[in-house]
Amino acid sequence: MPSESDLWEYFHKGDTRYKTNKTNWNTWCRACVQQRAIQWLDEMKQKQARRAAARLLGKENIPPAHPTVPTSGTVSSVPVPLTSHSSHASLATLISDNVSDIPTLVTSSTSAPDAAALQRAEQWTAQQRKEDTQNGPVRGITAHMQKWPDPVQEEFAGDLCCLLIACNIAWMAVEHCYCRAFFAKWLPPVILPTCKTLSGRILDQKSHKVVIDMKTRVKGCYGTGQCDGWKNITKTSLVALMINVEYMPYLLNAVDISAQVKNAENLLEIVVNEISYCVETIGTVVVAWCTDSSGESVKMRRLLRQRIPSIVTVVCWAHQLNLVVADYLKVKQPFITVVDTAVEVIKWFNNHGRALGLLKEEMRLRFNGKVYSLILPVITRWTSHYVSCQRLLVEKAIRALTLYKRPDLEGCAGDRADAKAKAKEIVKIAESAWFWDNLRQVKKHLKPLTIAVNATQANHARLDVVLLTLGHLYHLF
Repeated sequence: MPSESDLWEYFHKGDTRYKTNKTNWNTWCRACVQQRAIQWLDEMKQKQARRAAARLLGKENIPPAHPTVPTSGTVSSVPVPLTSHSSHASLATLISDNVSDIPTLVTSSTSAPDAAALQRAEQWTAQQRKEDTQNGPVRGITAHMQKWPDPVQEEFAGDLCCLLIACNIAWMAVEHCYCRAFFAKWLPPVILPTCKTLSGRILDQKSHKVVIDMKTRVKGCYGTGQCDGWKNITKTSLVALMINVEYMPYLLNAVDISAQVKNAENLLEIVVNEISYCVETIGTVVVAWCTDSSGESVKMRRLLRQRIPSIVTVVCWAHQLNLVVADYLKVKQPFITVVDTAVEVIKWFNNHGRALGLLKEEMRLRFNGKVYSLILPVITRWTSHYVSCQRLLVEKAIRALTLYKRPDLEGCAGDRADAKAKAKEIVKIAESAWFWDNLRQVKKHLKPLTIAVNATQANHARLDVVLLTLGHLYHLF
């Protein structure tokens, strides 16, 4: 038989089967049992303190408390599901040390307790709370506090849902034992919702509130709709639709088109349905629709004008300007080839761990402890080519590395002849003044295009902004 898991030390084992199960035994989490025991003790102490304070103030009509606190190591009954145990010895082990230290506040005598007894009780309670709070997160024991009201709990759950979405944190994070121990330690009054509750009921409530808020903001206004398609992390083909009203974007719907033909006719039906939703449901007048310049999008805009003659169809100029960047990189000029060379340099450093480590050490020496990552440009990531050139032009570290540690750099390639030759080629490129001069020129050309892309993709971009941006680019180039 396999050896027993070390995790069993955190559980109490029962001597009866679980319900009607003939295989598994009843077990209880030690931390949960201890938490319930501490809660029971805390409630009892508070009850004693209230009665003692009342009698001290002269309220003789309050009957004296007779707490059923055991002085030995056993407890006759506790409000936890331990009925399947032959005895409560396991629970008594947890609380016996505390029970012997509880000060006697009220006895069967009718005389009121003195101030010293009440002070001793308060000091003991404060010490117990301090010790409970200092327990580690694995044990999960905190001082018992009154739970928040239901409306506050609901508000907390809604804010937690928004926090996870905004920070791109998985729903399962709330199920992690350390996450729950953290909240139990620092926010004892809160009831942490489960993953299923957060991603289900609470998320539905928040989305419903967002839609209601959106309706109040956009009702009776004029807006511009737009749509674009992409694949998410699960390889699902989606078309997302949104509307821009008074320079503020609002997400409408995302349509799964994985099983549909990706053509203009199907895209047209999606857009028409969304326009009807805007007009009939949220009360917004759609005056224009914007898409990129893919084949089906261009045809869809033409069909949309035929279906709804009053609507204006426009192209996304952020897409168009990014296409200008692609056309610029295709120009057959000697200095343009430096972009491909720069990509090779970035790939070589990123693919050789030791070379990248040497570069980072040199950066720390040259830039007061700062380290800059090399960015590999991708044409579908807008402005990435400019950012990549800008980052690579922090050249002091690379040039110093090729000057002082050239043998170490060449040795990073390994023993293969072709790898050594590639390393020598990269070092030679990094030493070339031609490479750095042409890279600066390319960066100078890409900068106004990058600014233009950022201007035209902004939420407050208007057609006059597009016109002025194009005029500025014409003046520069």
